Amino acid sequence: MEATLALTLLTVGMLCLTGAFSQILKSNATVRQKQIAAFLASSKLAELCSSPLSEISQIKGVFDEPFVLYSWQVRFEYRSDNEEIADVWLEVIHKSGTSVKFWTQMMVDNAR
Repeated sequence: MEATLALTLLTVGMLCLTGAFSQILKSNATVRQKQIAAFLASSKLAELCSSPLSEISQIKGVFDEPFVLYSWQVRFEYRSDNEEIADVWLEVIHKSGTSVKFWTQMMVDNAR
């Protein structure tokens, strides 16, 4: 009877640990996806900021190998209080739905 009770408690404990371990692995994968997305977003934002706003032709796309599971989209909005500055929002999205959003401001340079 004591052995059966001990085995039952051990089994329940192992099942709880297995569930916790799988949740940790899932969270770890999400964090890794967000880290890669943040790196890709900062790279794309630097690329966007290095060229004049009027010369940016694409507003969305997919990254090259090995990051083909990540896509990006950018949105520009001209400021009403200062026509020389535009707000820029960049979002990088993993195929699983995990995303990272960045915001910055750019000089317009006659882009209107």
